[in-house]
Amino acid sequence: MLVFLWLLADGTRPYLHSDKPVYVDIQRGMRTREIADLLEGAGVIRSRWTFLAWHRLQFGRSLKAGEYDFAEKTSALEVLAKLVRGDVSFERLTILEGWTRFDIAKEVAAHGFSSAEEFLAATENASIIADLDPEAETLEGYLFPDSYNLPRHARPNDIIAMTAAMRAGIGAIRQA
Repeated sequence: MLVFLWLLADGTRPYLHSDKPVYVDIQRGMRTREIADLLEGAGVIRSRWTFLAWHRLQFGRSLKAGEYDFAEKTSALEVLAKLVRGDVSFERLTILEGWTRFDIAKEVAAHGFSSAEEFLAATENASIIADLDPEAETLEGYLFPDSYNLPRHARPNDIIAMTAAMRAGIGAIRQA
């Protein structure tokens, strides 16, 4: 009974060792103990043992991979719930209709994903659309305008995966 009371007290007490937001990247395939160590080392939770005990008491519900941000003092139970729900941190990137790849590169750079030059270099590889347009030299016209929630550490090739949305649209048109 005393152990449960201690877990309850320690698990519900808010904690964050930093005055600045803390970002933690949970990699796919990480074990719960590794995640607990990472969270404790980053100053997000006070004790990995409390976190592990609560995880076990909640029947080992799976923790979702991704990057998480912790900006406020949060209890170990709240941190655990956030990882179970998969409330990962995203940066919203909006591509407006009519933008060229140069406009998109400026926006990508403004969000800190990469330099404009790095993004432009990635858009010069048209192999991803060779089946749609074998003559294409760049991805100009194939980067679908929309708003995208991207992980903060998304790289140009991750962003270029936006062409998948264009592919889905082209596939729907061809089937109609």
